[in-house]
Amino acid sequence: MNAIEICKSAPPQVSVAYAGNMASLSWNAVPGAESYVVQWGPSAANPTGGTAKYPGVKGTVYLTVTAVKPDGTSGPPSDVVSAIMP
Repeated sequence: MNAIEICKSAPPQVSVAYAGNMASLSWNAVPGAESYVVQWGPSAANPTGGTAKYPGVKGTVYLTVTAVKPDGTSGPPSDVVSAIMP
C-alpha cells in the first residue's frame, strides 16, 4: 500500500467502553497501518496532547485516533469521541 492509498483509507472507527472508574478505547484496524496515535484533550474542537494513561482525569475528555504507516506518514484522524471520567 502506498502513501496515497493509506491517506484515502477510512480513519479508524473508535468506541469507548467503561469498567469501574476506567474508560477503554478500541478501534478497527486500518490496512497498511503500523501503529496508531491517540490524542486527547478537554476540547472537542482540538483534542491534542495527553498520554494513553492519565490518572486523576475527571469529567469529559475528547479523543481521536490516527493510523500511522511504517514510513511515519499519517492517515486522517477518526471522528472525535468523548469519554466521561468519573
